[in-house]
Amino acid sequence: MKRQIYLILYSIYEYYRTSKRNKIPYFRAIGTVCSLLFLNIFFFAHLFNLNWSLPFSDSDQPAIQIFKFEIYLGLPVVGVMYLLFPRAGMFSYKYEPKTTVRVRVIYAIYAILSIVILILLGVIKRGLK
Repeated sequence: MKRQIYLILYSIYEYYRTSKRNKIPYFRAIGTVCSLLFLNIFFFAHLFNLNWSLPFSDSDQPAIQIFKFEIYLGLPVVGVMYLLFPRAGMFSYKYEPKTTVRVRVIYAIYAILSIVILILLGVIKRGLK
């Protein structure tokens, strides 16, 4: 399992490393994986009608809500990812270039499908009420 996660991280890392904005490719790779993790968490929470006790009120502005969400939930998850999957461990495996490109494409398709399914689930649930 750890090897597969490193493969995903390495594929995304290679994409960011070769782009014009290559300042912090590993952090961006971790952030990308964590973003999809949050999408899936929200999907299942929405699917099973889980009520969240998030640390902000409805009267807060949306920017403040997002900031608080990132502080309380985003930073711990990114920190745990950094501890469990250090950058040096990613290079301990050898990856074929074809494999990394294929993983990148599959990951992009999975991310798009996750977003679309989450939106459709929200529309369906609002329509049923």
